[in-house]
Amino acid sequence: MSNWRSCIVLTLCYLTTICYAQRECGYIPYLKLLSKDNPQVYEEIRDTETKLKKYVFKRQENAIPRKVRVIPVVVHIIWKDKRDNISDRQVHSQIQVLNEDYRKKRGTKGYTRHPLATDTMIEFRLAKVDAHWRKTTGITRTRTKVSVFQLEQMKFSELGGKDAWDTTRFLNIWVCRVRGGLLGYAQFPNGSRSLGQEKTNTTDGVVIGTRFFGRGGSAKKPFDLGRTATHEVGHWLGLRHIWGDGGCDKDDGVSDTPLAGRPNRGHPRQRPHSCGSEDMFENYMDYCDDNVQNVFTYEQAQRMNATLTLYRLGLCEWDAFGSGVDNGEVSGDDFFSDDANKNKDDDGGDFFDDH
Repeated sequence: MSNWRSCIVLTLCYLTTICYAQRECGYIPYLKLLSKDNPQVYEEIRDTETKLKKYVFKRQENAIPRKVRVIPVVVHIIWKDKRDNISDRQVHSQIQVLNEDYRKKRGTKGYTRHPLATDTMIEFRLAKVDAHWRKTTGITRTRTKVSVFQLEQMKFSELGGKDAWDTTRFLNIWVCRVRGGLLGYAQFPNGSRSLGQEKTNTTDGVVIGTRFFGRGGSAKKPFDLGRTATHEVGHWLGLRHIWGDGGCDKDDGVSDTPLAGRPNRGHPRQRPHSCGSEDMFENYMDYCDDNVQNVFTYEQAQRMNATLTLYRLGLCEWDAFGSGVDNGEVSGDDFFSDDANKNKDDDGGDFFDDH
């Protein structure tokens, strides 16, 4: 094993956002720890923030394209216990949730009348061809000897996981048991500069814990509606938590999410006012339960589209669907079919033992 792979678990943490079973994220603690040996981390994040803000300011309303951008997705299911080998139906339910939440279409569970909620013009589709133009379902399945994965371990076949597909062409989502009851984490879009392109191409993507993936079926309450992936893909597309990972003097880089002094959790009975104004606890980038979250704002949509343009444009240019059309021109109507609403996992029953 090469030297950089052998230490990948220890050196990649600062580019990830880690979310625990109570949606507790460890991005800032890891950042502080690793900045002792790598002080340029803060500079690189500030540089990314500056570029995103400048792009959005320059483009204004044009920062969100008129044509829908479709991101090709490959889901890597990694399992030891056969109960963790979740069904195709569970995977399709998660893709359905992503499209409902990111598009806010009427008649779907992602629709809301919240005055600041917007359509991001971003959709997701399981790939139909791989990087070598071979047909695929967009789902891989890997049986492993690993019971619970450490950070980043699941991204390497030699460590018991599954190697990424070309990360410049696909959004890789790894679904597996993750240590410490993690819900999930995502690599931010500035990885190539710090880690080098080779390392970024093997790790870029999103990790979701098995029990928090998809809607209904094998997913467990209160994180059983697929919003963990919605949240983590938001990080992957450059969004920060709405409280800016700090107090009222910190910000998330967008102005239409009110300042918040801390994360909100569970199902608030009253609207919090942590910084003198109403907290937007319904936002997908807060920490409330899945059945509470339902908002991406206009400026969050601008920022995610800016991230696609500046850092992840190749995903929207690669035709992973064998359609012969640009991903920016693909209609997303088939994402909202009746079949995708069948959310009950084929196996049913209790999915995990409490141990």
